[in-house]
Amino acid sequence: PPWARTGPDDDEIAGEYAHARPLPRLLLLDDGARCRCGAKAGAEAPLEETDCTIYDYDRAFRARIQVRRCTECPRKSRMAAGPDLGSLGLFNLNNNTVLSHALLNKYDTQLSAGETPFNAFCTAVDREYEMYSSELPFLHADRFCTAWFSFMAVQECRDGYTCNACGTVPEVVLVDGVTVGYPKRKKTRSLKPPTHVCKASPVRRDVRPAKTPLQLVADAALRRKAIAVIRWALPNGRTAVEEQDMTVDHDLEDAEENAPVRKSKGLKASKTAPPHAIEEVVKGLRAINSDLAAAFADFVTPPETGAPVCTARRLWLELLLQVRAR
Repeated sequence: PPWARTGPDDDEIAGEYAHARPLPRLLLLDDGARCRCGAKAGAEAPLEETDCTIYDYDRAFRARIQVRRCTECPRKSRMAAGPDLGSLGLFNLNNNTVLSHALLNKYDTQLSAGETPFNAFCTAVDREYEMYSSELPFLHADRFCTAWFSFMAVQECRDGYTCNACGTVPEVVLVDGVTVGYPKRKKTRSLKPPTHVCKASPVRRDVRPAKTPLQLVADAALRRKAIAVIRWALPNGRTAVEEQDMTVDHDLEDAEENAPVRKSKGLKASKTAPPHAIEEVVKGLRAINSDLAAAFADFVTPPETGAPVCTARRLWLELLLQVRAR
């Protein structure tokens, strides 16, 4: 759909978005006709018409579709090559079930705006079908799930990600996750967290640790020094999340405040990090990534005396702390 395109490159690949109404009751065979096996429709095979069902975003109705028997598949399979129908804004699933791009893109819109399961979407569409007096009911959720993934399989989805070291397809990808808890009253004997290990759990013996460090800053000494400097630059040496942590032991805080000041990681204890320490870290980071070194120099360097702590500067410091986490 147009809202999912990022620029002219996507327009060249996907072509113009088609939305033809009213939809025809006879779907003609076109030049892009293919069988499920990938073979093109042979001109020597006779032209046939079969029944099909078209599912739009507000109604479903019966129609006819032109096909040719596939000459590559066994005759017993009765496979046929059908039209592509992309120019009409339709997706031909199997010559029997045809879905409109508007319907499939409608699920894309809801999925991108909020978490919408297939069952919930199908229930909502089925109610709309009833409201608009559709000739036929909507697809079952399992059937629509198959159609949607088949539709996504023929899309050419790309992104602009590029790594300076690994290129567009890195060998190792780190994916962050979200931990979601569930109420205690919902706990049952069969409800287990995803990390639960049991006798039936699969054993993957071919998993090996990466030969190269996975951290952005592979040098452990440079990483520790960068973290120490960022801690120095943060107000009170703590992030906003740590300050909001309600499990902090206040007695321990008082003890730490009254304890004698110690040296940390070779840096002199003071309210700000020494300039030479910042310069050493910036020099080391410049060899890894110049933009990262520039961000470190801009936001870690302490502001003028008496200047208020900028919220943006603090957020950047917390981000830099996460980037350099062990």
